[in-house]
Amino acid sequence: RSDDIELRRAYEEGANIVMLGQLPGEKIPFADVNNVGGAQLATQHLLGLGHTRIGMITNAPLAYTASADRLAGYRLALEESGLTYDESLVRLGNFTMESGVKAMHELLALKERPSAVFVASDTVALGALQAAQLAGLKVPQDLAVCGFDDIPLAQYVDPALTTVQLPAYGLGWAAAEMLIRMISKDKVKNPYIMLNTDLIIRNSCGARLAPK
Repeated sequence: RSDDIELRRAYEEGANIVMLGQLPGEKIPFADVNNVGGAQLATQHLLGLGHTRIGMITNAPLAYTASADRLAGYRLALEESGLTYDESLVRLGNFTMESGVKAMHELLALKERPSAVFVASDTVALGALQAAQLAGLKVPQDLAVCGFDDIPLAQYVDPALTTVQLPAYGLGWAAAEMLIRMISKDKVKNPYIMLNTDLIIRNSCGARLAPK
């Protein structure tokens, strides 16, 4: 969280800390993924399918830095394509499937609902998929959905979820190796590790509902 005072205090007092994620403007070592770039990639994919009214459900409240970064990437992709960022198309998730159900219900209740939704967490996206189906919509025929994280379940739901693959193993390895070096008083060559993401295209994003 961007307001995490205790983490800053522990680091200043000399604790060995490596974050999975990062705090902007801080010098605390971290291993992270390019959340802005990953969200931008997902949104660009939906734009490339012809969608111009793309909703977003965040993975968490915006006090969490990854959530704020993924929203920034979504917004950047829209603006680079010449579209105006519309706050009414954004809802906040809260890590859970239940929050995805609620957020998707709200987006689908809009007078002009989105034709595609980028959900910045696969777990939240599972709830969003259920909400769409409960509303009588078929994914991807009626609504395109794209997630983020590539959790194991993503490829087994119906439809299989298109998502941004987060290199979880690589993050764990990089962070643990760095922390071991710090504890052992070995030199840490790069205390700020940023890993890239990949877009995994499956079945949930095939709808092409944008106006011609």
